[in-house]
Amino acid sequence: MKILEESGAECLEFPTIKIIPPESWGAMDKSIESILEYQWIIFTSVNGVKYFFKRLMQKGYDSRRLAQAGIVAIGPKTASTLKDYGIMADIVPDSYRAESIISVLLAKGINGQKILIPRAREARDILPAELLKYGAIVDVVTAYETVMPESETKEIINRLLSGTIDMVTFTSSSTVTNFLKMLKGHDVKNLLKNVALASIGPITSDTIIKNGLYAKVEAGEFTIDGLITALKGYFAEKEVI
Repeated sequence: MKILEESGAECLEFPTIKIIPPESWGAMDKSIESILEYQWIIFTSVNGVKYFFKRLMQKGYDSRRLAQAGIVAIGPKTASTLKDYGIMADIVPDSYRAESIISVLLAKGINGQKILIPRAREARDILPAELLKYGAIVDVVTAYETVMPESETKEIINRLLSGTIDMVTFTSSSTVTNFLKMLKGHDVKNLLKNVALASIGPITSDTIIKNGLYAKVEAGEFTIDGLITALKGYFAEKEVI
């Protein structure tokens, strides 16, 4: 947000997700205690890394506990967060999505390999489903949950009605889903008819489309930095920023 403001944009924060610990640590604790059994550990988000290591340390362990496993990070931000805990990711796919992780691991051979995926409770099932299809033994454990915060919607609705919002940005499918839930009871399509929607990547764009809307801007690199670059490019063409 600061980068966009420095470029002349007015940014309004409207949180649509809140990250919280899982309702139960049972599955995570069981996986941590048996971590030596895993050949691969796949981290699909920065939050997954943070909550996994927080719990690992609460259980009295540190990064040495993962020494035997290959580590996969879905993208550079996740890999960078792993470095903060002393872990260098063995695999960071070129395209920051689950499908790319599957391709890379299939090339290495995963039949009979035991794989741990600490992730959000609400995440897509394509990654574990595809790995299972090719013979892997997959444990998916909830590292954190995303819930809808209690945010005041009055200002946002008034700004949309007055036509003083040019763009709404979405950084995950959950932000799309919750944004629409928070505007329930309003004619969302009408509210957004003159608003450009921006998406952090194709998965988020798909969620926008499934809800009858359209992402006018999509990040080329599926990160916050990539989204900012796309936004600046879009507005530069319109000579707004």
